[in-house]
Amino acid sequence: MKTYTYKRFKYKDKFYKFKEPLKVQINNFLCADLKTIKGELYIPCIMDGYSTDEITNPEKEIKEYLTLIFDEYLTKKDDALDKGDRDFKHRFLELIEPPKK
Repeated sequence: MKTYTYKRFKYKDKFYKFKEPLKVQINNFLCADLKTIKGELYIPCIMDGYSTDEITNPEKEIKEYLTLIFDEYLTKKDDALDKGDRDFKHRFLELIEPPKK
């Protein structure tokens, strides 16, 4: 397992700074058939992630996942999301430093 740390993330020409460095864990593992390699991306502070085929380019995979979070959750209004998605959005927003006024 390897942990990647991000202090900020660029989304659509704007940088978002995390209150504390965001830690993302990548773990490639051998399946029970002892032939197939799968990968897992996990963000411990929000207890979220996913499993997929082997992750060969972790930086790209993490960027795509964080972009998906912004596209599918953070940029949408609360009333467009179901309760679980709203909860996820607010958990993730707690990690981002508010913009300075």
